[in-house]
Amino acid sequence: MKSSLKMTLGAVLWTAMFLQPPTLLAQGTAFNYQGRLDADGAPANGSFDLRFAIYDAANAASGGNLLAGPPTNPASA
Repeated sequence: MKSSLKMTLGAVLWTAMFLQPPTLLAQGTAFNYQGRLDADGAPANGSFDLRFAIYDAANAASGGNLLAGPPTNPASA
């Protein structure tokens, strides 16, 4: 009786671990960024051109390599 229970439990655990749908592991390329736009120390008001770029270093001035960007997208604040 105990060996039958162990085999059933083992089969259930194996199924749960190894038969995950591939969509659970998939990740998209989109990400959200939230920040604050100031102009001369005050909240920005008006139209601005925002430029985003992705570098492989925390500080691009320290010699980081450009990985993606910069596209320019108009935005209103």
